[in-house]
Amino acid sequence: MSVELAARAFFRYSVPISRRPSKLRIDGNLGEWGEDTRLPDLGELDGRPGFGEVHLAWDDAGLYLALQVDDKTSVTSHRQHPRNADAFFVWIDTRDVRDVQRASRFCHQFVALPRGGGGDRKSATAWQIPIRRAREQSPICDPKKLKVSSKVTADGYGLELFLPAAALNGYDPSVCPRPGFTYLICDHEHGWQTWSVPGRLPFDHNPSTWATVELQGIPLPR
Repeated sequence: MSVELAARAFFRYSVPISRRPSKLRIDGNLGEWGEDTRLPDLGELDGRPGFGEVHLAWDDAGLYLALQVDDKTSVTSHRQHPRNADAFFVWIDTRDVRDVQRASRFCHQFVALPRGGGGDRKSATAWQIPIRRAREQSPICDPKKLKVSSKVTADGYGLELFLPAAALNGYDPSVCPRPGFTYLICDHEHGWQTWSVPGRLPFDHNPSTWATVELQGIPLPR
């Protein structure tokens, strides 16, 4: 019996993250994002390049994310079971306590859908989800505090999400400039794309499997 081990599982990652682009608007159009905000495709280490392009940026107001998925024939949503359709999950630990295997009150899980919101269910929507098996849950934020927008085309979609500091318990770049972070893209045509570890590992509730993102450009104390 042989067991195939993915290369990603043997490493811990620390990725530099740029400040928010000055002209960034949350409108589903990724034109304001540059290569300096694009996250590396860690799946390439396993010989499984991803189908989605993910961007991450920050400022004192919070965290900004963007996702572009192409080569699709349709975009679907399922609010009750987001993993069964098209969805973007993100996990954030504002204190990056890497040696624990259960989430603390500083750990958060959010999901954003390119469709499923609004009266016609054709707009983007996002909300926070409790992390299962957590030692202590972070406060669940009001979904109205999250800013999300999408642009759906004939062959894909762009999705942008702003997570304000008020929705991120413990977010303070001057205190912890190295949050923990990982993501999952669910796609009803392409499948799953994970980031810091392969999908068979417990990334959805184990912070020790998340990567670290280094917030760049923090002013030095006087």
